[in-house]
Amino acid sequence: MEKWLVWNDKRWVVDDTAAVYRMAQGTARSIYAEASRQPEDEKRQVLGKWAIMSERMQRLDAVVTLASKQ
Repeated sequence: MEKWLVWNDKRWVVDDTAAVYRMAQGTARSIYAEASRQPEDEKRQVLGKWAIMSERMQRLDAVVTLASKQ
């Protein structure tokens, strides 16, 4: 079974804590910050909706799956 490795500031360790999913979720949540910086309401709303969709487990699974193929 393949496993993710994460850096713990000293060395690479096996990800037994779902850190890779927390990182993917953090990336999805960063879209909210991007939306908040948008001066146009319409663009802000579109980005906000995209952020909500990006936080869904199906989307997070897709991110992790795509990253595993790189």
